[in-house]
Amino acid sequence: MNATYPSCGRKNSRYHFNHVFLDQALLCDRFYLYQIGERFCNDKEEILPHKQFCAEITFVISGKGVISTNGEKTTVGKNDCYFSFQDDVHAVSSDGESALRYFFCGFKAADPKAAELLSSLKSRMQEMGRQHVNLPEIAPLFHSQLSELQNKRSYSDENIGLLLYRMLIMIYRALRKNDVDRDGYQSTDKSVLAYKIMAHIDENVFTMKKLRELESVFYFKYRYLEKCFTAITGNTISDYFRMVRMQHAAKLLAKDQSITEIAEKLNFSSIYAFSRAFTNYYGCSPSEYRRREDGKTEQ
Repeated sequence: MNATYPSCGRKNSRYHFNHVFLDQALLCDRFYLYQIGERFCNDKEEILPHKQFCAEITFVISGKGVISTNGEKTTVGKNDCYFSFQDDVHAVSSDGESALRYFFCGFKAADPKAAELLSSLKSRMQEMGRQHVNLPEIAPLFHSQLSELQNKRSYSDENIGLLLYRMLIMIYRALRKNDVDRDGYQSTDKSVLAYKIMAHIDENVFTMKKLRELESVFYFKYRYLEKCFTAITGNTISDYFRMVRMQHAAKLLAKDQSITEIAEKLNFSSIYAFSRAFTNYYGCSPSEYRRREDGKTEQ
């Protein structure tokens, strides 16, 4: 499925990652993918109004700005997930003091199930009079998509599509959150609760800063969550969080990301705090670990 990219003026723009499939859309399970990437805006960057030829998700990693659809302006900030639909007139402007950095993904439905979900999202957003939701859980899914594109493996395209489908479901659920009885989260089964805590940490490792955040997710005091988790797993929540962070750190080191970037992505207070935590976990510094792994590759 081919596409012609709309005439779209940009000022002071620069990309970090920009994968474009306009000449031949990439079939990813239930979707045709046209463009995906990560943009670092310069001061006062503008993407002038243009008509969307496909749906697009814009997820703000950091900074501030304004996104408009059909003339309606919305101020966005960190972890805001903004949705534009096909034929919307879309524009973006970055704040002059706190420049936007964001992920983006342009796509169309490739089967009836995907089309139905997009239609449900559009109806819900029109009903609510909004096109965005604050959803930090989306960030690791974008990271996984970009990782699949940069390191193609068996079924990478299919996995990219599944990750996108999951994003859309999460966005729809977030929009319906106020309709859901919060008691549904309050499982008294310790094993179920422990599993949900692990799943939440797995999905949000790149956005979590404090484990106390779990209180607002599961509606229990942290002490109770810790007690349940330890009773089932034999480990503390902190132990599990540390393990997941360090596993991701090792993977990112293998992809030649800088130690500073890794410390930032995993929300460490400084590169020194990250290096200390890594050394305590693996018994060697991040630099030593990378040299050791590079040596294995060369053999």
